[in-house]
Amino acid sequence: MKVKHSEIAGLRKVFQEQQDNQCAVCGCDFSEAYYNHKKKKAVAKHTPCLDHSHKHGQIRDVLCSGCNSLEGKIINCIERWHTSVDVNSHLDIAYLLERMADYYIRHNVDVHGMDHPSFKTSEEKRLLKNKRARLKRKQTK
Repeated sequence: MKVKHSEIAGLRKVFQEQQDNQCAVCGCDFSEAYYNHKKKKAVAKHTPCLDHSHKHGQIRDVLCSGCNSLEGKIINCIERWHTSVDVNSHLDIAYLLERMADYYIRHNVDVHGMDHPSFKTSEEKRLLKNKRARLKRKQTK
C-alpha cells in the first residue's frame, strides 16, 4: 500500500507511539528538548524521521535524523566499496554490519599493543603546535 505525502506526519506519530517515542536504532527520546537562544523557545533535541528503503520503497520505522542519515551513508558506502555484498539483500548488509560490530568489540581493548606512526598523543600535538608557532614567529622577524 502506497501512502500519500499528506499521510506521512500522521503515520510518523503512530510509529513513534508504537516505539515509545524513541528512535528505533539509538533509543533517544523524541520528547527531549533544549532551549534555543536564537529562536527564544524550546525545540526538539532529536528530529524524528520516517525511515524508508530507497531501493524498495518500504517504510521501516521512525529514526532520529542522525540515525537516519547514518543509515543512508552506510548503505551508500556498502554500494560503492563492497562489491561482494548484495545491497538488495538486507541479510547481506546485516551480516557485514554484524561482523563490523564484532570487530569493534574485539578491538575495544588494545589487542596488539602498538600505535600507528601517524597517531599523536595530545602532548605530542601540543609540542608540534608550539614548534610551528615558534617557527612562524621566527619567520615574521
